[in-house]
Amino acid sequence: MPGHYEDDMGSTYLKPFSQDSIAGAPSANGGASPSNSQQEVRGTWAANCRFWCCCRASACCRRPLSFTNVNRPLYRDDIFYGGSVYRLPHYSNASVPGSKGLPSLAYTLSVSRAATQRDMEQQHQCVCCPEAVLRVLTTMLHFQMLKSPAFMLLLVSGYLSLMGILIVFTYAAQFAMRKGLDPNSAKLVLSIIGISNTLGRAACGAISCLPQLDMNIVSWVTILLSGVSLIVAAFAYSKMLYVIACALFGFNLASFTVLRALVFVELFGLENLTNCFGLNMLFQSLSAFSSTPLANVILLYTGGFQAVFLFTGSALLLSGALLIPLKPVLKWERRNMNVTFS
Repeated sequence: MPGHYEDDMGSTYLKPFSQDSIAGAPSANGGASPSNSQQEVRGTWAANCRFWCCCRASACCRRPLSFTNVNRPLYRDDIFYGGSVYRLPHYSNASVPGSKGLPSLAYTLSVSRAATQRDMEQQHQCVCCPEAVLRVLTTMLHFQMLKSPAFMLLLVSGYLSLMGILIVFTYAAQFAMRKGLDPNSAKLVLSIIGISNTLGRAACGAISCLPQLDMNIVSWVTILLSGVSLIVAAFAYSKMLYVIACALFGFNLASFTVLRALVFVELFGLENLTNCFGLNMLFQSLSAFSSTPLANVILLYTGGFQAVFLFTGSALLLSGALLIPLKPVLKWERRNMNVTFS
């Protein structure tokens, strides 16, 4: 059996066997050295493989022998939430008059899911796919939510929005050169989009602290404005107008990344945020795979970047339009459909 040792912090660990200790360990026949047949078996490929696998397995399992060290960030319902906790009913419900430290503790307990006994036991085992991983994957890929029409509208809207972002960042500099900008100035267009997007993220962060604002309305308004900006850029008759349109595109589309989690919580609740986020990332990966090839096909058949920007602007307009009836659809869904998310 492996021994135990304590580090400088006083934690107890499993000590794996080293190669020298195994080679020099006394045998069962009174401490005599291993026989030739035993040495031959140990020298085979299979024996060496088993030896190194066991040693490495014991090395990776050198963890404190305590069940109090279980730390699972993805077991929190608010792990993907980027807004102010004061907007959450979980935090306001946890507030106790005359107490300052209790609301934070009560809120933490209300959004945290406890680890099971099996999960804690696997802390000290080398399991290929432990319960902690399976539990997170099951939560993030909860396909039951795809039965919700309102959630599907959000996913399709996110697919189209990310498509617009990727296509613009791929072809903005080349289209700028077609507008008459030199190569060095054309590269600055991407920097201008990035700077304006940073300013837009800061503005969205400030807006998200206002509890009276509807984040879904802010999202579809800004996405519609970003689509209009791309259509203006496609028909821009001057270099300056093209640059301004691209800057407005970057500023307005910041809401897509900043406010997405807040919209999920506003519509489906904090307890379903991890479910929404996982499926949203799945659809965004599909958008990343298909956006640039689709733009290349349009460029191949039209021979100009104007058609690409018109297509991207139209996709963003459709993305924003899909968010407009979101709350009425959700109300109809809850009234007429038996859709459960958990």
